[in-house]
Amino acid sequence: MSDNTSDRYAVVVLSRTRYALPVSVILDLNRFTGVPKASIPGSPGRVECVVNHRGRVVPVLDLRALCGLPSHAAEIEALETLLRDREQDHVNWLNALAEAVETGGEFTLARDPHLCKLGKWYDELMARDEKRHELTDQNLALEAILHEYDQPHARIHALADHVLDLCKAGDQARALAAINMAWDGDLAVMRRLFGRTLELFREIRQSQLVVMDVDGVVAGLMVDAILAVAEFTPEMMHPLPIGTKTKAPVIGLADPKDGGGIVSLLDPAAVLSAVGSPAELTASPA
Repeated sequence: MSDNTSDRYAVVVLSRTRYALPVSVILDLNRFTGVPKASIPGSPGRVECVVNHRGRVVPVLDLRALCGLPSHAAEIEALETLLRDREQDHVNWLNALAEAVETGGEFTLARDPHLCKLGKWYDELMARDEKRHELTDQNLALEAILHEYDQPHARIHALADHVLDLCKAGDQARALAAINMAWDGDLAVMRRLFGRTLELFREIRQSQLVVMDVDGVVAGLMVDAILAVAEFTPEMMHPLPIGTKTKAPVIGLADPKDGGGIVSLLDPAAVLSAVGSPAELTASPA
């Protein structure tokens, strides 16, 4: 490999797409451990947070925001909301089933696990590899947890026919006992699976940090992952096709022919200018 850093790039990942920054502007590559902006009065509005880099307070920008993608925090919150709502759906389902047993009323909620909101979401997730991989980032532990959803969820919905058959036979006590067992059994299992899903999801949504110095402006850039430092020869480099539109400040493409696909080359100066002026980025928080 050449000693010239001008043809060496740090390859990073953002939402399963590869980008690269020239090594010549990079000071450090690290796991991200930042301080929330809310605790730093006077931080520029487009700065996500700050880090202490070698005794210096360095503002940090999120490449996801620059590219118009939701932040990791927003993705985590969205999944938390989805799973919390789907858990509540099944709490309501069991309560409605118990009420039908106690009052003799009609039970109208879905008995087919594929027809409830969780079932529809889950079926689409498991049927479409691309959609599932967006969620799991192909993390094997998270993929395994998702496969465990199916049986306890199906058993909860199968309970309706069993319980209502007991009621028809006049055995209300056994019907209510079966519902109570589901609270401590399959619903408890689903809750644990939801919790483990969120735990693993948070782990794989831990950002990495690229600290750059561009013409004396030092700033960090949050990315999903840092893959490697690679050398791109002139033969690998290509200009952007005419008419290409991208939210990220991409100035070219590289095809390293490593099986990972095309790499988009970022303009470091444009990255910083797109999210704040040099005066903002170098200003110390008040």
